[in-house]
Amino acid sequence: MSRSWPDDLQANLIEAFGEEQGSRYNTNFRSAFPSSYMENFSTGNAVSDIQHLDSLSDDRQISMSFYRSFEESSGILKFKLYSANESLILSDVIPVLEDLGLRVLNEHPYQIKAADGNTYWVSDFLVSYGQEDAIELEQVKTILQDTFISVWEGRAASDKFNRLVIGGNLAWREVAMLRAIARYIKQLRFGYSQPFMAEVLHRNIAITRQLTELFHARLNPEKSGDESRVEAIEASILEALEGVASLDDDKILRRFLVVIQAILRTNFFQMAEDGKPKSYYSYKIDSQSIPDIPLPKPAYEVYVYSPRMEGVHLRFGKVARGGLRWSDRTEDYRTEVLGLVKAQQVKNSVIVPVGAKGCFICKKMPVNGSREEIQAEGIECYKLYIRGLLDITDNLVGSDVVYPPHVVRRDEDDPYLVVAADKGTATFSDIANSISEEYNFWLGMLLRPAVARVTTTRAWVLPPVVRGSL
Repeated sequence: MSRSWPDDLQANLIEAFGEEQGSRYNTNFRSAFPSSYMENFSTGNAVSDIQHLDSLSDDRQISMSFYRSFEESSGILKFKLYSANESLILSDVIPVLEDLGLRVLNEHPYQIKAADGNTYWVSDFLVSYGQEDAIELEQVKTILQDTFISVWEGRAASDKFNRLVIGGNLAWREVAMLRAIARYIKQLRFGYSQPFMAEVLHRNIAITRQLTELFHARLNPEKSGDESRVEAIEASILEALEGVASLDDDKILRRFLVVIQAILRTNFFQMAEDGKPKSYYSYKIDSQSIPDIPLPKPAYEVYVYSPRMEGVHLRFGKVARGGLRWSDRTEDYRTEVLGLVKAQQVKNSVIVPVGAKGCFICKKMPVNGSREEIQAEGIECYKLYIRGLLDITDNLVGSDVVYPPHVVRRDEDDPYLVVAADKGTATFSDIANSISEEYNFWLGMLLRPAVARVTTTRAWVLPPVVRGSL
């Protein structure tokens, strides 16, 4: 009874981390906690919080911890957000939580002043999920934490699709996959808004989970190969659709099904150099199999998505060169490209039998940015776009076709990709070719806008599958 809160903290730290590490933590945090924190939390809570605070760094700017008091109902959830140097701004945090389907009921910030001069903040939140829905904390806390941190760090978008994390027990990357498909569907002039499509997926969560399962069954290298399972999932989805009462819901869910069935390749399961999943997704799509889309339908289409940018590349034959442009038509950039292809097919018919065209958009331009800042952001988005194209393109080593790693190919060999500069990308030739060199792509890639030659030194020896089309 005579021991103080700091004395208990010291004892708990040494018990949890041993004499050396516990003493080091005690020296740094013994007098760091304010009285308001000591009144509301035990030293056992403080030990856990110190672990989270110690994990913060330049690469990991926030941390998160979920917990539930015994007296709280199943629809109530508590969690702590940890940050260093400055407190989190509520107006930044609350929209992210609301997009996850959570309603903020209360928040208490605590300033932690460590002995080493660092200042930390612990924000304690009380949130609810709906009025009657229960949250199974053990099931969702990991994916909920990963989603919030991914949104905060810019690796995931924050919108109504994130309600699928709790409602459907889906990981944030699976939600991002569905969001990317919804964004592509929008470019096909499908007459429904993104929030409404997200609402439909949430309202029909069982079918949404089946759509995600179908995506994995068809395209995940670790799960693909069992076509009977793919057919069984497709049949189950079609059967479930018969029970959907709303015509709008039925149309939207069927469009998601058709697009997933049309995806021939994706880089979704590739890893970046740091061992983490890539921050952008590219899908090679069989546009010919998608009904009711604007004509003409390309023979090959690649869609690239990230929270930072989007882009498409439409190719109307195996050998079809065309320019890539930096578009400012964020709502209908595919329509812009399709119009350019129509004109190109007439104008360039003497050069190549069919045309190709592509574009990308930047979604996070710096506010009131200088010309240099805007150009720099455009270049970074362009790099993601080019990487997305090359990630799922076959390569040639000698006369052998080399397939992209961790990619299920549901189409024939296709080692051809040649693009040119266009509006906004006239100075990007060296950038594209350097990425081509990085991928060791056999064909070089980019033609300068005024000079019909490849900037790399690779020989133009087309494989038989392409040579026969010339």
